Amino acid sequence: AILHKFTRSKIARVAAGARHSLALTEGGDLFSWGGNECGQLGYENKGGRKFVGYPKRIETIRATRIRASAVNSLAVLPSGKVFV
Repeated sequence: AILHKFTRSKIARVAAGARHSLALTEGGDLFSWGGNECGQLGYENKGGRKFVGYPKRIETIRATRIRASAVNSLAVLPSGKVFV
């Protein structure tokens, strides 16, 4: 699996949007990749890149649950707050 190159943790959940995907590890690490036209990957792409072709960890977030829709992503934080 492609995520094995980026993390040794087991993947607990996966969510797919229209042009992007999310993966959540058992430890709460969140990875995103794909289209970022609306900022749905959770981080700013420097240089105007609107597509990330590999899983990139969102380092500022630890999550317990994830969801993805056509143009956004949601992550439930351990505190219960929702990151959109």
